[in-house]
Amino acid sequence: MFAQTSSIEVGRRNEEAVRAALGEVRLPVKAAATGGDRGRTVRVHAESGVMTSREVAGEELVLLGQTAGVLG
Repeated sequence: MFAQTSSIEVGRRNEEAVRAALGEVRLPVKAAATGGDRGRTVRVHAESGVMTSREVAGEELVLLGQTAGVLG
């Protein structure tokens, strides 16, 4: 009934769709954390402009703003 699709293919298609939608409204992608086999939480701290990403059971990483790297 449905073709089996791996989560990697779904993730890749999601990323392509988001990048296309952002491109249509001329919003550039400044940082990305994609791929792998774990979910992520992305936070945008409006006051500081810092953007972080955290994988399930992982460290929170600064992707954009201040100093990129592990949030300490």
